[in-house]
Amino acid sequence: MALGRVLIVDDQAYARQAVGLLLSKAGYEVIEAEDGQKAIQIMNEEGNAYKVDTILCDLKMPNLDGPQAITYFQTHCPSIPIVIMTGEPDFVLTEGAGSDGLSGQTGFRKAAAGSGPGDRSPARASEEAALG
Repeated sequence: MALGRVLIVDDQAYARQAVGLLLSKAGYEVIEAEDGQKAIQIMNEEGNAYKVDTILCDLKMPNLDGPQAITYFQTHCPSIPIVIMTGEPDFVLTEGAGSDGLSGQTGFRKAAAGSGPGDRSPARASEEAALG
């Protein structure tokens, strides 16, 4: 039996696959979506929203971007934790969140000291965040 179910939302297939492989090996069931639109479709499948334990979501995607998808998830399934994962080297959560349409009251937290861009890969940071 899986430890939990994680929805990975990223337009880069290699990112979804890399993070998905790490989480699968750790014992989690993984669902993948290539953009926010597909993620919302997955979450709207009968009963699916209650079976997803965590959402890992990229910010920059075609069709429906991360901030729009995150806003949807926060409104329709507020109890599911959301982890932002991004490959943007200049993204700063406190500044980027507001300009991307995410309010400062979303419950997002900056990474702990010592976990800057050069300290570990985005896939590792996402895995650690998802694993708790």
